[in-house]
Amino acid sequence: EFNYGLEFLDGTIKGAEFPIVNANIKTPDGKNKYTPYHIEDRTLTDERGQKHQLKVGYIGFVPPQILTWDKKHLDGKITVQDITESAKETIPKMKQEGADVIIAIAHSGIENGEQTAGAENAVYDLALKTEGIDAIISGHQHGLFPGTDYPGNGVIDNQKGTINGIPVVMPKNWGSHLGIIDMQLEQDGGKWTVKNASAKTEAIAGNVTSRNETVVSTIKDTHEKTLEYVRAPVGQTEADINSFFAQVKDDPSIQIVTDAQKWYAED
Repeated sequence: EFNYGLEFLDGTIKGAEFPIVNANIKTPDGKNKYTPYHIEDRTLTDERGQKHQLKVGYIGFVPPQILTWDKKHLDGKITVQDITESAKETIPKMKQEGADVIIAIAHSGIENGEQTAGAENAVYDLALKTEGIDAIISGHQHGLFPGTDYPGNGVIDNQKGTINGIPVVMPKNWGSHLGIIDMQLEQDGGKWTVKNASAKTEAIAGNVTSRNETVVSTIKDTHEKTLEYVRAPVGQTEADINSFFAQVKDDPSIQIVTDAQKWYAED
């Protein structure tokens, strides 16, 4: 996330206890701003109990639209390459370094067809136009794939959870679902290939109606006082307040908050 600027993000990355990868954010001179991919040695056990050493590669992408959403933080400091173009540029390097399986982690959504360059939701194109990706973990749209949010069209197989034969998951939002990718690997002449693959999502829980009485009783007083505070009127107005025309004129729903902040700061 770039909402708080690059300095804050860089500090967060330094504190991470896991690899963070991104291949399509570049510096103004065209170099990778962050580590583009990570290749990890994994020991996997086959159905006969034999162990095998594989190199699993992970590559990450963000939508180019961050340059618009967070323009005040990013303008002139970074560039963002088209997701599919970045994959085509970087995946061969991962293969050269010995990656047997490559998983793309894309902050990008799924459209029901090909997109133009620089698309925000580029997973369809990533699966259709890029050689070497074995699985895609997607996000951004808060949709559920496989699921009814994305009807099949010949390239998208909603039953098997694949796009162009590549397993893809988008596990909705707010931690509501778990994405599960199943790949059957086959070794031929020392090279590993994906023989078959599928994807699915599992709901973490249904509609939660029970409650923990210990927690409820512990926070009851604080909760009630908070509700009393936030529900208290702070003023009255007879003028309409809406944001219908915020794109073309001053927005009163924002202006009233700005005026209050200005009053408080000057008081």
